[in-house]
Amino acid sequence: MKQSILSPFRFSLRNEEDNEVIDGGNTVFVDEEAPKEIHSGVIIEYHADFYCATRWRIPDSMEWFHFSVARNRDGILIASETGSRLEYPADQELLNRLQKVIAGNDLVKKNGLHDVTAGLAPEYAAGGLNVIYDSGETLRFTTDNDPYALWSEETYDVFADWFAEHGMNGLYPDEDHSPILSFWMEERENGRELSFFTQSENTKNSHPVLEMERCDLKKETVEEEKRIPIPKDYFQRITAILSAFHVARAYDFSTYSHTSGSFRNHEDGYFGMGPHSEKEEDSKDRFFLLHALYESGKRIHIETRKESELNGMKDLTDTLKDFHASLFSR
Repeated sequence: MKQSILSPFRFSLRNEEDNEVIDGGNTVFVDEEAPKEIHSGVIIEYHADFYCATRWRIPDSMEWFHFSVARNRDGILIASETGSRLEYPADQELLNRLQKVIAGNDLVKKNGLHDVTAGLAPEYAAGGLNVIYDSGETLRFTTDNDPYALWSEETYDVFADWFAEHGMNGLYPDEDHSPILSFWMEERENGRELSFFTQSENTKNSHPVLEMERCDLKKETVEEEKRIPIPKDYFQRITAILSAFHVARAYDFSTYSHTSGSFRNHEDGYFGMGPHSEKEEDSKDRFFLLHALYESGKRIHIETRKESELNGMKDLTDTLKDFHASLFSR
């Protein structure tokens, strides 16, 4: 591969006067000529290097990600990530999504900044962004890495989703293909209540149960209560529905709250199914609960009153309700 317009990151801390590496010191340099406004929105080359604590650990990568979009020796624009060894010809859609992250996080404010401290823990080591536009304008900064930075999380998601759209899931953990063993969902909206759950005939409760032949499927509303034997393909079809909507992936990737700066997103009612609103009150009229236990031991427990989440998972909840309605209409 030929040398790219922007060289891959090489970070070192040096004293400007004697060119010696500073041991434990902080090196700050600001390019005063670096613009704080980029007029072009057309990226022609891109390099990002960061540690992201809120996304999946690629084995042996220590959560450092090295994303690039650059031309190879044949002049083909290639998108790649070093740790996952993903590589695919880039398109304008990918570049547009990356520019949206740059603009949405106002990263141009950091243009020309070099602010690096030696001796920090690996997750806080130097990282940054190098971008060149078709106008010749550049966006470049190198700083102590923030492992919880929103821009790096969004950048990861852009590449992960884009690669997945082209048949490469290397930035996602392997799908849990084990079947669901028990399921419970409950919805309340404007005074109406609806719930479906597996129930043991012996204990008469809704706790997860593993022996399908001992279970019924129960439907409860304000007006009625019905029980039917669990269809033989019930759990297989529930597993397929949750997989189709990537519920497990969204669940695993939504634990960190940028609002509170802690891993309490689920506690606050956010599960990656909708846009996170910074100051969103709980709905007084809407509620949704979903609990699934997989054969592997993985559990998903979603419980929310947030309108953004409820709206974001509407297609999922409608699909689940339609599926269960078909079972009870037989």
